[in-house]
Amino acid sequence: MVLILSIIDDMKIVREYIEFEKYDFERSGNPQRDLRIGVVQEIERWLEEMGIGADIYKLNPDLSIDVFDDVNIVSKGLTELPEHIKFNRISGGFYAAGNDWTSLRGFPEEVWGDFQLRSPSAPQYYPTVKQFSEEEIRKLIKIHGKIYN
Repeated sequence: MVLILSIIDDMKIVREYIEFEKYDFERSGNPQRDLRIGVVQEIERWLEEMGIGADIYKLNPDLSIDVFDDVNIVSKGLTELPEHIKFNRISGGFYAAGNDWTSLRGFPEEVWGDFQLRSPSAPQYYPTVKQFSEEEIRKLIKIHGKIYN
């Protein structure tokens, strides 16, 4: 009986080691992020802070976000989306004017409505850190509506 328990314990250790080896850890990495512990909560918390209610989005298995309405993150003091935010499909418009975008990382793959990085009524001299050309935006995002950049 002791031999069987020892073998079972050894198998458990081997299985745990194999499971551990599946994860891509780096010495300087964040194990919590690598294991996706708490990432879902971080995503949900950020979406709530931005006013995107839980009833209008779906979190996909790859942790990308589908939104079944407009996304309005206008004038939130953002320069880029947080590392854990990756929009996928937006059924409405994506409104992100009034922020100083330096990167389009995490922006949606597809937007069914309009895409706005600057307000249509804002003067052209309105200061921005980086302007993205319409061509640059369309290479990254499939947009069915108008682009205001």
